[in-house]
Amino acid sequence: QLLSWVFTQQKEYNKAFIQEKALFQRNPEFINNIINLGVLAFNAEDYENSHACFDFVKTNSPIGDYKLIAANYMLQIGLAKKQADIETQFRNYFDEFGENSSTFQGQLLYAKYLTFQKDQTDEAIIVLNKAMKHSSSRFNQAKIKMQLGEIYVYLGKFNKALIEFSKVQTSIKDHPISQEARFKVAQTSFFKNDFDWAMAQLKVLKSSTTQLIANDALELFLIISDNQPKDSTD
Repeated sequence: QLLSWVFTQQKEYNKAFIQEKALFQRNPEFINNIINLGVLAFNAEDYENSHACFDFVKTNSPIGDYKLIAANYMLQIGLAKKQADIETQFRNYFDEFGENSSTFQGQLLYAKYLTFQKDQTDEAIIVLNKAMKHSSSRFNQAKIKMQLGEIYVYLGKFNKALIEFSKVQTSIKDHPISQEARFKVAQTSFFKNDFDWAMAQLKVLKSSTTQLIANDALELFLIISDNQPKDSTD
C-alpha cells in the first residue's frame, strides 16, 4: 500500500496500478483503491491508465454500483479523447444498464455529447427531459436544468437559459450548485449585453465560498468594469 502511495505521489499511475492489482488478488475489498486510483489518473488527464483502472473494476468487481461508476468514467474518457466509437460506447452502456435513475450520469454525458460534438440539440433536450422524469432528487434535477440552460446558451436563446439557471438558484439555496447557477446567470446576462444585471450578480459572487466560482466571477467582473465607459452615458 505504501509503495502504491509513493507511485501515486510521483504520478506514476501505471506502477501504482500494478501494486493495487496485487493487493486486490489478496483481498477483493481493495477494489475501492483501484477506483480511487482511476479517479486520480482521470483528474491528471492520464486517460490511458485511468481507463485501465476502470476497465479492471468493471471486469472484476462483483458490485453493480462499482461497475456503473467505472462505466461512467470510461464514457468520460471516451468523450475527452473524442474516440471514434463513442456512439457505440453509449449504446452499449444503455443496453447494459438501461435508462433509469441509476444511469443519470450517463444520460447527462450523452446529452452533452449530442449538443457539443454532434450539434443535435433537439435530441439532447429529449434525453434531458427523459432524465428529469426518472429523477426524484432535487440535486439531480438541478443538474439537468443547468445542462438545459447550457444548451439554450449554445443556441443563443438567452432568456430560456436564464429561466433554467434561475430555477436552480431558487430551488437549492446555500449550495455550490446554486452559486454556479448564479454565475451562469451573470455570464448569460453578459452574452445578452445586460451588463448591469451581470454586475449585480458578480458583486455577490466575488465573495463566494467556492474559490473557483469566486475567481471566475472576479475575472468577468473586471472584464465588464474595465470596458465600461467612465462617464454617465452608457
